[in-house]
Amino acid sequence: MDINSAKKVIKAACLADDTVIMEGVHGIGKSDIVKQFAKENDYHIEELFLSHQEVADLIGIPHMIEYNGVTVTTWSIPIWLQRMHEANAQGKHCILFLDELNRAPIDVRQSALQLVLERQIHEHKLPTLNGIRSMVVAAINPADDYQVDELDAALKDRFLYYEMKLDVKSWLDWARENNVIDEITSFISELSLFIKNLFEFAIIFLLILLFIFLMIFFMYFLI
Repeated sequence: MDINSAKKVIKAACLADDTVIMEGVHGIGKSDIVKQFAKENDYHIEELFLSHQEVADLIGIPHMIEYNGVTVTTWSIPIWLQRMHEANAQGKHCILFLDELNRAPIDVRQSALQLVLERQIHEHKLPTLNGIRSMVVAAINPADDYQVDELDAALKDRFLYYEMKLDVKSWLDWARENNVIDEITSFISELSLFIKNLFEFAIIFLLILLFIFLMIFFMYFLI
């Protein structure tokens, strides 16, 4: 599916209170799509590169407090979650974007499972606005082409799966909206047209060769 379709899937998942996982090769714009959606719909977005995270980055650091006259252990609120709560207090819905999910250490992925299932991590809940919970979106690279881990079935089954592929038209639309210089967009457009024409020429050429081969084959046996 292309970029515009991806944003429609994210929108549908928001309405259905579901989570989305996007799979695609690097550099295809997975994170940009989520950021575009957040900007267009006035959502606050927090992006976590899980390959660089530790469990403490998700659940916070433990410290001691007094609770009903007893000293107990609790966990500090991570800064990314505090920013989500502040945005929520200003009337904004939130998206938590879990990037590079299948590059994360296994203990981080297990912690992320609670975020996906319950929109909560340990003692900390993701903010809710007008009864609508914060959305969770994740991105992964294909296991066949990259040195990444296979996701646990219990984690992967909780997502609305979306396979993203490169689409020249959608990229050109994005480039024009973001003031990418004309020389680049023109080059990409012309190169795409050249490749398309080259592919069509190759198909025609192969069909001609096949026709010639069949003609020679039948003429040989008829003679």
